[in-house]
Parts: sequence; C-alpha cells; structure tokens
Amino acid sequence: MTRDDDCVRVVHETVTAFGTLHVLVNAAGISRMVPHADLHALSADDFHRIYAVNTIGPFQMTRAAADALTASSTEAVRSAVVNISSRAAHQKRVSPLERLGHPDEVAEAIHWLATSASMVTGSIVELDFGMHLNAV
Repeated sequence: MTRDDDCVRVVHETVTAFGTLHVLVNAAGISRMVPHADLHALSADDFHRIYAVNTIGPFQMTRAAADALTASSTEAVRSAVVNISSRAAHQKRVSPLERLGHPDEVAEAIHWLATSASMVTGSIVELDFGMHLNAV
C-alpha cells in the first residue's frame, strides 16, 4: 500500500461493500535481512522500498481512511486504527512461555484494541509471549 490511489481505492471499495468502516488494521510489512557488518548488502533501493511499505504505507492508509473512520465513529461504536509491526524475523530466543504465538491470538489482541480498549491510545502493546522480559 505504497500508492495513495491504491489506498483510496481500498477504502472506497470497503465502504461500498460494507457501508461503513470502523477499524483499520495496518499490518503490511517487509524486511531484508543482511549482516550488520555488511551494510553494503542493503541497497538504497531496498531501504526505500522497506521504508515505503513499513512507514509510508500505514500513514497513507490511515489518511485515506480518516474520513470514513470519523464518519462511522459514535459514542456507542468508536472507530480505531491498529498498526502492527513485527520483530519475529529477528527473534531467535525461546520465550518464557516456551511457545510461539498463534495468529488467532494476535487477532484477539487486535479485536480487543479495536473494540474494548478505549483507554489505550498511542501505545506499544508487546505481543511477544514475554520475549521482552529476556531482552537484557
């Protein structure tokens, strides 16, 4: 979602199909793993593409959805934007819970953030099964 017209089209098609938009989940992300000692292995084009997808894309989607989200938000049903990023590709350690998360568990957290967490705004919610507890 790195092109404004694609973002606007997706929002328009969603509102046309469902009549409204209450929640936007920005979950697209890419990476390119290179050894830290070899920065030349990551080209400027690679970096621009990663930045476009991981940073500019969520901004453009949020901007494209802003009017629809504002229009659908009421006191009874609020609209929400949930941005997701991942460090999973970088994690090699075992979590204290000794298991990996399941996509359904991530979906439950997104659902909670979008529907029940009215006191949460601008926060980082770690869904890492305690991995950050070992980050010494």
